Amino acid sequence: MSFLPGTEKKGWTAKLADVGDLLALGLTIGLCIAFGLAAGWGIDKWLGTAPWGVLLGIFWGIAAAVVQAVRVIRACERRLHDTSGGDK
Repeated sequence: MSFLPGTEKKGWTAKLADVGDLLALGLTIGLCIAFGLAAGWGIDKWLGTAPWGVLLGIFWGIAAAVVQAVRVIRACERRLHDTSGGDK
């Protein structure tokens, strides 16, 4: 059984390492949104601008989560392409 295409000849620990970044992606997305929400809440408390700080913080968190997701997926694709000897 292979987690990713092109990893059939690797041991199970190497396969798990290949998907480790993808497994951590859910945690990364959740933390980005949570930190954005917390920052927005802090801004609202500090400036008294409720609910605009929270809304802006959620937006920033979602934007950061998308950026991180794209980075992780591109890195995994690059690693997969390099190890499988894909088309050049």
